[in-house]
Amino acid sequence: MQNHYLEIQDSINDQQRLHCYDKLLWCLSVMCDVAIICEVANVNCIMVAEMIHMLGEHVERVPGLINQAERSVCGRSEDMKQSSFSLLKESNTNLLKKVCEVAKKGLDALSNGVSELIPQDHSAITDTACMQKCKSLHHCSPSITPAEEQNGTDENTVKVEEEKETKGESITEGKQDKKSKELFLQAKDFYLGLEIIYHKASVKLMLLNEVKESDLLHRIKKNKLSKAHFMMQKASAEHSKGEPDESSNIRSLLEEAFVLVEKAELDEMQTYMATVRNVNDKKHKTEQDEGEKAPPAPMLISRTDHSITFAPAEYDLKNRVSWYQLCGRTVQAANSRVRLGECTLPGTGNMVPVVCGECLLRVEGLQPNQTYVFAVAAYDSKWQLVGNSIGDTTLPVLACFPTSVLSTWAHLAQVAFETGQYAVAKRACRKLWCQYIDPDCSSNSKRDRFASSGLHKDTLQHSSPHICKMFLNSIFTETEINIQQGSLHWDTCGDRGPFIWEQEARLAETERMMLAMDLAIYLNDSGASLRVVVTCYRLLAPLIYHQIASDPVVQVLLKCFVVLEDNSSLMKHKWTGNSSEFLLHMISCITYYLSTALQTFRKYDTAAAVLDCGRSLVQELFDAHFKFGKLITQAGNNKAAAIAAAESQRKMSQLIKALHVKSIRCIESGEVLEKQNEISLITLEDPSVLYRLFPSRSLQDNFDNVIKLQRKKYFLEFATLLLRRTMEEGSPDLVLDWGLAIFQALSRRDEILGLAPKSEPEDSKSKEGESTTTRKKSEVYQQAITTAEELRRKLRKKLPRSLLMNLKTLRELHIVEHLLFLMSFVVQRNKKRIHLRNIVADERAERSFLNYCMATAHLAKFYEGVELINEGHLNERYSQLDICWFSLAHSGIMIRKHSLPSSENKVKLPKASGHTVDMVTPKIERKQREAVRKVIQVPKRRSSAKKYSLLQNTDPQKDMQRRSSYVLLNFVENAALHFRRAMVLAHRGNHWTTLQYTCQSVWDHNHKLTAMVQNGALNKSFPPVTTDELQAIFTPLLVLATDFMLDMLTKLQIWSLYNLDVTVEELESRLHYSLPYDDGFVVDLRWIRTLVLYTLEQLHFCGKWETLAHFALLYNSYTREHYALMIVPLLVHAQRNLLERISSFKGPAFPQPHHVKTENTTGKKMTNRTYAGYQLLSVWNRPPAPKKTAHKKGAKKVPSTKDPFSLKVSELPLAMSLVRVPLDVEESLSCFREALRKRSPSLPFLQHSRSLVVQLLACTQPCFTPQTPTCQTRGGTRRPASEVTFSPAVVTSPDLLPDDLLEEDFSSTNAIYRLPISLNGVPTVTAAYTNSIKALQANGPDSLHILALHEIGNLHFYTGNISAAHYCWSKAVDCIFQSSGVIQQWDGVNFESSFSQNIVKQAGIWGCLQGAVLTAKIAQFISTSDIRKRTKRCRLSAHFFKCVLCCSMAQPLKDLQYSSHSIRDELFPGIDLFSEPHRLQVDTTVASLHFVCHWLFITGYYITLFPILALYLYFVGPVCRDVHRTAEAKILKIRALTELCMFTEAIAEAIQFTQGADIFLPYGLHMTANLQHVRTFCSNASLPDNVEAVEDLVNCDFTYEVCTLYGPTLCSKFNLARIQLILAITKSVRGSPVPDPEESSSTPESEEVHTKDMAQDEQERRETEGSSPEIEKAKIVSFANEKTKLSPERIKFILLEGASTLFSFATQQLTSLTCSEAEKLELVVEFNLLKANLCRQQENYALSFEAAVSALVLLQTSPVTLTPSPSGSKQGTKDCSVPDNLDRDMPRAVEAQERTGILLWLRCRLTLVHCLTANIPAIATLFPGKNINEEIYQVIQQGLDECLQWGDKDIQALFMVEAVELEAQRNRIDECMAILKKTVNLLSGRTCMPPRSVLTLARATLLLSDLKKEPSTTLLRLTQKLLEKQLCLFDENIILLDGNVSFSPPGPRNIYLPYLDMLNKITVQIDSVLNVSNVKGSAFGQSSHQSQHPSDNTEKDSQAVFSPSHES
Repeated sequence: MQNHYLEIQDSINDQQRLHCYDKLLWCLSVMCDVAIICEVANVNCIMVAEMIHMLGEHVERVPGLINQAERSVCGRSEDMKQSSFSLLKESNTNLLKKVCEVAKKGLDALSNGVSELIPQDHSAITDTACMQKCKSLHHCSPSITPAEEQNGTDENTVKVEEEKETKGESITEGKQDKKSKELFLQAKDFYLGLEIIYHKASVKLMLLNEVKESDLLHRIKKNKLSKAHFMMQKASAEHSKGEPDESSNIRSLLEEAFVLVEKAELDEMQTYMATVRNVNDKKHKTEQDEGEKAPPAPMLISRTDHSITFAPAEYDLKNRVSWYQLCGRTVQAANSRVRLGECTLPGTGNMVPVVCGECLLRVEGLQPNQTYVFAVAAYDSKWQLVGNSIGDTTLPVLACFPTSVLSTWAHLAQVAFETGQYAVAKRACRKLWCQYIDPDCSSNSKRDRFASSGLHKDTLQHSSPHICKMFLNSIFTETEINIQQGSLHWDTCGDRGPFIWEQEARLAETERMMLAMDLAIYLNDSGASLRVVVTCYRLLAPLIYHQIASDPVVQVLLKCFVVLEDNSSLMKHKWTGNSSEFLLHMISCITYYLSTALQTFRKYDTAAAVLDCGRSLVQELFDAHFKFGKLITQAGNNKAAAIAAAESQRKMSQLIKALHVKSIRCIESGEVLEKQNEISLITLEDPSVLYRLFPSRSLQDNFDNVIKLQRKKYFLEFATLLLRRTMEEGSPDLVLDWGLAIFQALSRRDEILGLAPKSEPEDSKSKEGESTTTRKKSEVYQQAITTAEELRRKLRKKLPRSLLMNLKTLRELHIVEHLLFLMSFVVQRNKKRIHLRNIVADERAERSFLNYCMATAHLAKFYEGVELINEGHLNERYSQLDICWFSLAHSGIMIRKHSLPSSENKVKLPKASGHTVDMVTPKIERKQREAVRKVIQVPKRRSSAKKYSLLQNTDPQKDMQRRSSYVLLNFVENAALHFRRAMVLAHRGNHWTTLQYTCQSVWDHNHKLTAMVQNGALNKSFPPVTTDELQAIFTPLLVLATDFMLDMLTKLQIWSLYNLDVTVEELESRLHYSLPYDDGFVVDLRWIRTLVLYTLEQLHFCGKWETLAHFALLYNSYTREHYALMIVPLLVHAQRNLLERISSFKGPAFPQPHHVKTENTTGKKMTNRTYAGYQLLSVWNRPPAPKKTAHKKGAKKVPSTKDPFSLKVSELPLAMSLVRVPLDVEESLSCFREALRKRSPSLPFLQHSRSLVVQLLACTQPCFTPQTPTCQTRGGTRRPASEVTFSPAVVTSPDLLPDDLLEEDFSSTNAIYRLPISLNGVPTVTAAYTNSIKALQANGPDSLHILALHEIGNLHFYTGNISAAHYCWSKAVDCIFQSSGVIQQWDGVNFESSFSQNIVKQAGIWGCLQGAVLTAKIAQFISTSDIRKRTKRCRLSAHFFKCVLCCSMAQPLKDLQYSSHSIRDELFPGIDLFSEPHRLQVDTTVASLHFVCHWLFITGYYITLFPILALYLYFVGPVCRDVHRTAEAKILKIRALTELCMFTEAIAEAIQFTQGADIFLPYGLHMTANLQHVRTFCSNASLPDNVEAVEDLVNCDFTYEVCTLYGPTLCSKFNLARIQLILAITKSVRGSPVPDPEESSSTPESEEVHTKDMAQDEQERRETEGSSPEIEKAKIVSFANEKTKLSPERIKFILLEGASTLFSFATQQLTSLTCSEAEKLELVVEFNLLKANLCRQQENYALSFEAAVSALVLLQTSPVTLTPSPSGSKQGTKDCSVPDNLDRDMPRAVEAQERTGILLWLRCRLTLVHCLTANIPAIATLFPGKNINEEIYQVIQQGLDECLQWGDKDIQALFMVEAVELEAQRNRIDECMAILKKTVNLLSGRTCMPPRSVLTLARATLLLSDLKKEPSTTLLRLTQKLLEKQLCLFDENIILLDGNVSFSPPGPRNIYLPYLDMLNKITVQIDSVLNVSNVKGSAFGQSSHQSQHPSDNTEKDSQAVFSPSHES
């Protein structure tokens, strides 16, 4: 009998199944009774045990079954009770007693029948599987080794045959023993199962008071495992009661069970160790002296409940023994010994002979679960006692069947998990884990292993399959506990946020799952393997969703993918319905992630293979699911099931399509493209073919193909793909044209279906035509059918008989027939409507996206037009603050703007139009028309005639501006229309992600346009959109977005997240990640709050009081009144205005009739708190006809001729007098006062301080200051001052303390609005902040205290109090990291990533960012006079920023890896770092990052720069979409790569920069032009092998679109960076440039003329490129024309010539720039420095010297720089203020001025020194009559003085090395030694050095070694280690063999690194010192890098340089 026959009780729903189950149980019971009576267990105990176990298990579940049946059939039926053989009619008590009886019989039968299965290898005494970990301590050595066996076979061939026979016999015996062991393990499992069943039933009987607990414990006696099971069942029974205080009792019971199992495991271990010791003694017995010694304790062979079997242990006197006598007794004391003669137990005292050296001693009739001790007495053949005494006593032996300890642990884990005791469950699971897992297991295939640990094979071999499955379940149990405790759910990133520690916790669980998968494969359990895959998918779902590429995740999913492929047949046949759909979705997601991640890791072949396998697997499962669903649908004929199956199939087909599209987007070779072109010639209507062709074909071809599909059902799907790709490639014109064509095609399709909207005349004509044809047809029918019988016969087929009998006359029959004929048209039309409605409903997502694309394209055209109109005048300014800072959502207050009319004037509008007497006048009609429009007022556009009149009598320029203005406004209006449609469609289709994205786009564009309008007004440029127009266009969209988002959150049930007791201010300002506000996985609650509050503010400005009150009440109710302090004042003001409106229209008082009717009907009163979800009932009644106007002439014609607008005007008073919202002002005020009492006492001070700062800043903004007498409108005309409606005053003396608002009733607008504060009130604002900081420090959140310190520091800096600002900012940093002196005590060490994570965990993600911003501010604004301190603080800021990056798994850990890495996706999925401006401001963060990046670059910390630059590029790119700063950062990256000689990455970045790659445009697109293939520069190959890549670098140029996007300034900066890169490449060639012999006769003047001509041609080409793009570009450099193989020197010459050409073009660019003076100065200085470098490499030293001097003179004489005096005297600096105030307000100008400071001056001076020392004889000709060496030394000395003054040690060391090289040529050895000693000491002891300082130190070391009289290798070897360490940062594996530098395969990665050359020189120097000790450094003049003079102190000091880690 199989167990599944009895599983029918799980689905009992009627009596028939219950009777069937009853019969099966009766049959099983009879079979068990027969087996027990006939003693079948002696023949097959396993079968009997299985039957009894099955019977006991099911009978124990009968009481629960009966309860279920009673609930389903309302009690037991009498038929069931009358059954003669029914078990179900028994009572619960009898059933439980039956279970106990059956379990006892089963235990006895199994104990008696298992004797034949007991193995004789001592494995039956304990749980051998549990003892395998201890076996290694006493491992038995084999009797014969394989080598010995092989030697034996070589000696004699006869032995080979004998051994083969013996081996065959041993194999047969081994198989029998293995089968016997397996049966014995199975018997142990059944025994434990019966024991558990007995305890479960007995505990239930104990709860029913049918048995005492003492009786149960008496049966258990001393069996610890049995008692543990009893405790477990007792805890399970307690849990089933469901009592509230049960947890502690259950925990104590399980803890006691845990202790018992531990003790039992210890007893088992002692027994096992004693047995193993005796066995080992027997096997390894050595000859000893025989003496009179008592025999040892006997060895335990086996044990059962009633018997124990022993064998004598190895005895020294065994040759004398002939008989053994066993003595024993029960254990009574702890150390009791067995005496001779204690033979009361049955089987003891018998004399057992020794036969052939073997003897078994058996004791029977023992009490179960009792402990005994035994000993043996040995007798010789003369019956004399051997050893003169009885032998040693055994350990206490428990008389019980050996029970599995591991099974008990597994059962304890299961019970603890079911009862909710997770701590005990995890401890039990860990016990099992330690037994089955081998941490030292080495994998056979390292590529397929995820973890270093593996399964313990010996434990698995000694475990039954049942125990292994229980261990597998325990793994799932522990993983499920960890998922719940760690919030590692599949649909969220967890409570700890999407940081690396949370992702590592998920990976740790997947590591456990990988071992579970190995175990499932070992057990051949396909279901468990699939369960492992599903669990891994659940754990990794957030990483898969956010596409976080990680190598461990890829390894896990690849293994899961293999398991899915191997078990595809199981998934096809057993997983159906929703499970099948889930599997398809899971496989699709895994496939998509693996393909993307593998492509990221550049494993393209593996990615393609995974995609193919995944797609085929999904297709196979889909086909199987489709076939199964079709069969189910045909069998059931259920319409709902058919619809659900169709929907499921549609979803799965979408998954297949998505995988197909993904596979096409992989890297495609040329052969694939050729195949695609062949396919395109065959057909274009196959969707799969179109998917394949889409990525490779042009946009126009795709559009042509899509238009051909307009009658296909998948037309809209391809249309969305087309517009998406067109929008991504930045073609808004094509999006508009093609989008219009797509919408027209959809409209034509609707017309075909007969549902297209038509105009009224056409509709009336169609109706007339239809009626005419109908009339004619009816006449034909009437003529054709004349008799009633014929007509009745025809209608008999269409009408029921009962209805047909009522038709008596022919006329009635004709009428009915005619009605049926007319109804057929109505039915057909309704069917078409339903069909089209279903089609449109399915297309809502696509239609919404199409409208979104159209809206985005319209706005893109608008932005392009604005840039063209303003010609780049819309620049950022420091004086222009973001207008959103003054909004209610950000500041918490409302400030009145001068440009908007007051709200009172808007309220008066209904009063003026409320009199019906004046309605006949046109003026009043216009006012009423405006009042009727319930949406936000849209200003009427000027008519065409008025436009034309305005456009006349003006100059052409203004005429063109006005025309452009109206065109641009039309773009905005069209965009608003499409945005509205997109939101409506997404909301109707419940596409929440699309809806949220569209609403956020509306918000972003509104914010950007508002700032743009403000910027245009300040610059006095022609505004394309005025403030009123912008408000009129976007406020309805914001209202709609707010309505939809509130409804979305209601349907998603997210408002419950606000059920928190913490105040919103504390939650929203936390620096640590906190749920739910920081979790934007589903929706960003902070953005929702901002949207709602901003919408309420706009509604208040527009006077839409009812809508304002509606949203205010809803949001206040949904958020549990968390924002009542900001919402209620607006609500009260709106309610008062509504009351005034009702009074003015003489409407009913509140509560109004519809409110009263609803309350009476529902019994629920409408209040502020019950308004959400309250449904009002209508009380509208038809008004009686007026009697007075009935007798007037023509009165009856008025209603028929009244137009719709007149009807609206007539109903206006009634509509304006009724409202839907509650108007209880007192209730609103009470809500406000209750919120006041709830808030923290320290929060009002901070809110008041922030409000004062906002009011103070509002005084500086023109939109909040009083208006001038005239103002400018959008059309450019000026209006008189009399039209200005509002001129607010300015508060001069603000209040120090916040007002007491408990008595405030907000009866006046002054209580709602705030006025600006004059700058004279700054002291008061500062004092208010001081009070708030004291209050927060005493009683407030730490986060608010930190933010307040930051804000007051900003205020101090704004007022010029630098020291106070420094104190506040430093204190804020200390508070963030909970330490004192963080900035001062930081030692500058780059910590490991683990410590970085600890910093973020301690300070919070926003705390770390705050610390980075504050440190950068201190470095930028405080540490202005000390370069060392500023650099240290910039590095600390960079470290804090890097800590943030280390918390993301998707980001690399090493700094140098960021040189080729970019952050493309979200930094932290689901988190908006800048969602709360008070916590972190995006503009401040970007400004700080900008300063830190540039300072790290100019100070030489290039490697540290890369991660910070990547973060900066992420913020200015995808987040801010700032083209200028993105391009500027990319140029900086190119320059940093150039300085590090990483030419591969630098050239790739440069060429991609010219193509506009990865540049995000401001209007939501990014540059994806046709990117050309970039030829790679191989850094491990020589320059001649890379000429093609270098040629591309020199010849690459901007396209017209990219050049227009960047602007001339950025193009000039890039050209200079490209020249710098070319010069760095040429510098790597050591020799002089070699010209062409044919060109060697040309003079330098002719070469210069040729260069200028090429530059002029290039300039002309650029000017004509826009108009004639067909002109082929002339290459600056071409290596293809060279006839012979080029040498490096020849290549250097050609590249220098190309650089000269680029220089000439750069000269023309610089002369035509229109940027600020500071930017122009920076570019000119950089130009001169590069020119000096170029001329020096061309060996034109005079021009090089002139260029360097020119740079210094420019910096010295420019009025925009802050430079030291040229003489280096103590007068310090020459501080010249910027003459133009506009430049001082421009961020770019100020930033350029900061970069043209002391470091640029020192660079120029250092360049001058290089020019002077490059060729001293040539330079000497420029200084006739002067000592050139003295002049050069004076320049160096000035540089040293300036470095000392400004604290720059790195450049000072460079100057000192240059001085040494100069003085050494003058043979001043002592001075050189002193300077070199200072140089080494200067660079010693530093924890981190920039790369160039490492080279400086190496140069100094070489100089010291060469100048030293007695050479030493100590310092040289330290320098060698330093260079090796530096090269390791570049992944160079250096190997020093025999004094030579070599590399591990495949060789060096970058041969252009300067450290390699320096390492070779030092290695050669070490060899020369070791080999030739008497050679002195006389060859100094040949090389400037081979002299040095160290001392002992110098060597000791320099060790500090090499010991710590350098920049990494």
